[in-house]
Amino acid sequence: MSFEQASEAPLSPKFVIAQAWRDLEESASASLAISSYTSSADLDVALESANVLDTEKLKLFSELRNLRNTAVHVPEHAISSGTAINYAKAAQKLAANFVLRAKPH
Repeated sequence: MSFEQASEAPLSPKFVIAQAWRDLEESASASLAISSYTSSADLDVALESANVLDTEKLKLFSELRNLRNTAVHVPEHAISSGTAINYAKAAQKLAANFVLRAKPH
């Protein structure tokens, strides 16, 4: 989670979750060397097909996508800043798997 995301959490947990998801999506697509995809669900399929993540991490990716989708449709006060920060930390940790994969060996 970036400093900007952490400082925004008390004001906008939905923003923190949306930004963390965007960063995770960008890392995932970079690891697959793709520049566009139709939906986040398509990205799930591409990650599974490419064997980029083990089953547990792929499940986490899908769960984070579902949580992000839920977060954008609930009132701002329904998400605590702590929840948003925990989400961002989990997304950042998962994104690290993609960054390691995208780096040349």
